[in-house]
Amino acid sequence: MIKNLFLRAVNKIKIILLWFYYDYEGLIEKQRALFKEFNLDRDEASAIIEEKYSSYPQLKDLASEHHLLFAAISLKGGIESIMEIGTYSGSCTKLLSILFPEARILTYDLPDDDPNFGRTYDRDSEKKLAKFIRERDSLIKSCKNVKFIQKNSLGLFNINEKFDLIWVDGAHGYPVIAMDIINSL
Repeated sequence: MIKNLFLRAVNKIKIILLWFYYDYEGLIEKQRALFKEFNLDRDEASAIIEEKYSSYPQLKDLASEHHLLFAAISLKGGIESIMEIGTYSGSCTKLLSILFPEARILTYDLPDDDPNFGRTYDRDSEKKLAKFIRERDSLIKSCKNVKFIQKNSLGLFNINEKFDLIWVDGAHGYPVIAMDIINSL
């Protein structure tokens, strides 16, 4: 309990310091320019994401620039199939399901009984793990166009299927991330 309070306080201090030392508006302008290079509208995507967050607050769990990118891509249309590597809590899966309601989405994550699954993201006790799985599964079941597959992403090299969009967000360290990208290609 005290450790969690301490970590929260440290994170709040980091955020405050970032606001003082970070050119947030400059970053937003750079992002707008990047989106424009790909004929995407970051501001329109931002409005969509804010509306989705108000309707589905749990989607804000992992709010990031990639949410805006997905929203901008969804405005273009033509996405029929999506593969997501790394399901985590299912919040990004749910967002993809909402933004691309006609797409078929496959999301992959480690099996619940994989030792690496239980050792990461504060899922180290049976109680925490059970709660996490229950909440994730409930969120994924609310998505009509999602198939959840519990499989290590390193075993995806033999999938002979093409996807319009692949979101690689599994293990974030080398060599797994490199292997996920190569397998995706």
